[in-house]
Amino acid sequence: MEIILVADKCYPYIAKCKCKNCGRQFLAEYSDGGIRFFGNVCECKEDYVPAEGYPSYLEWKEVRRKQK
Repeated sequence: MEIILVADKCYPYIAKCKCKNCGRQFLAEYSDGGIRFFGNVCECKEDYVPAEGYPSYLEWKEVRRKQK
């Protein structure tokens, strides 16, 4: 998957994530300081993964690093 970022327009980046345990989907804000989850976040405290079609935080951070 190719991640296209326009420096001023995609920061912070909002991605849809889901819980690997219960499957609930919610939003994550990716920024240089880390990830902030919000919305309908579950209580499972399991690993959260990006929903289909969204980059992982590490993929996003690598693309952002290259564009700075």
